[in-house]
Amino acid sequence: MNFRDIPKIELHCHLDGSMSIDVTSRLLQEKGIDMPEEELKGKLEAPDDCSSLAEYLERFDLPIRRSMGWKSLHMIWQRMQQQRMLSI
Repeated sequence: MNFRDIPKIELHCHLDGSMSIDVTSRLLQEKGIDMPEEELKGKLEAPDDCSSLAEYLERFDLPIRRSMGWKSLHMIWQRMQQQRMLSI
């Protein structure tokens, strides 16, 4: 049996690392910050040639700051659940 053929499960998921572009944009707009999508992607998505763990972890700075508070966390969680349901 090939390892790739065995069904997998997700053991845990970090909300701040799972924020979609649209949710992050909405949370920014609620704070009066309007950021173009391409700039936002650059702040959230690590490049394929990411050179260090520090460079990778920089992508969490904005999500961590925007995910503070119950309203933000609830919005992030709801969007994650919607995305999961679409992938089933």
